[in-house]
Amino acid sequence: WAEEGIYFIATRAARTRLYRHRDGEIVELTPEETPSIAGFTHQAGHTAFVAGTATAPDALYVREADGTTRKLYDPNAELFAGLETQEPEHIAFTGEDGLDLEGWVLKPFDMEPGKRYPLILYIHGGPHTAYGHNFMHEFQMLAAAGFGVFYTNPRGGTGYGQAFRAMVRQDFGGNDYKDLMRATDVAVSWDWVDSERLGVAGGSYGGYMVNWMIAHRDWFA
Repeated sequence: WAEEGIYFIATRAARTRLYRHRDGEIVELTPEETPSIAGFTHQAGHTAFVAGTATAPDALYVREADGTTRKLYDPNAELFAGLETQEPEHIAFTGEDGLDLEGWVLKPFDMEPGKRYPLILYIHGGPHTAYGHNFMHEFQMLAAAGFGVFYTNPRGGTGYGQAFRAMVRQDFGGNDYKDLMRATDVAVSWDWVDSERLGVAGGSYGGYMVNWMIAHRDWFA
């Protein structure tokens, strides 16, 4: 809470951003390319926040009153100078009932043309959370080990509106399951994916869905 309004963070379209509420109006303060914010503090016109990207963990930034943003400190800069990460590819696809969904794929490092690779479908927890523009170390490690990683935001996640979140109420394993199977259909259409070596993984609600999926479809190795 500040004299010039209420500052808060919220997730929209797989990226957590900084907003200000004043006189009934909500204004987004961080530009589209700003790293996804994990936490912040605001005082005297300055906003300090920690934020990360899909290829680097959180670093410390500061936003000035005029909107300019700069990185103050990256605790992992030296470590990541000697590591290789890769940018995931954005995938838009259609879920059950024509629902517009999105996800991201990390292809295996050093892919060889014509070779097929195993792929793991990852399911987020919650279900009211979301994957997006954040660093997931296990995804990068699996890609380095030769796996493709496909992670998506099926119905029920955050960042796409309240109606989207409410679609899984009293329906775990319903159309959310069908969304994930449509994501699997997308993955096996890629010519580099070995459809005989599909994996599925997830935590919390994602773990629930893993058990549900392997009990309903004999597809995952």
